[in-house]
Amino acid sequence: MYVIEKNKIISSKAKFLNVCDLEKLAYFLLPSKNNVVIICNEKINNLKIFNLILIHPCVIKIVEKKYKKILADVTELLVSDDDSGDSIKLALTRMEKFRQEIKNKYRIFLEKEELNFMAKQLSILQKQAKKQLIELQNYLVLSDNNAKSGKNR
Repeated sequence: MYVIEKNKIISSKAKFLNVCDLEKLAYFLLPSKNNVVIICNEKINNLKIFNLILIHPCVIKIVEKKYKKILADVTELLVSDDDSGDSIKLALTRMEKFRQEIKNKYRIFLEKEELNFMAKQLSILQKQAKKQLIELQNYLVLSDNNAKSGKNR
């Protein structure tokens, strides 16, 4: 547990970083309701965590929640009966959006094994969705050809 002391005197040995140096460091902006974190009855806006050991559990919790939600949504979209293929296209775009978000936002905070596990499962779902989309498109092309090749009078 971390405690914030209000009137603590800073020793002369403390080393402060320039604002430019802080901007270069990797940090995680801790999400909270209304972007306010309450610590010791003090409201703190824009709480940034710079320690990677402290960041990891926060990021894992957020990513796993999003990952489970995307898996549930995608499997529901893939199972749905849609003749036009819009649900499959929507599932593919959601998976790609999630993959890009992880790549751009959370990659530096996650471990390689966690990233590989999610990537393998998402790639399996993407392959299945692409396979279903191709089968549906082939079916639609065949049904259009059969309708056109009917008897003409």
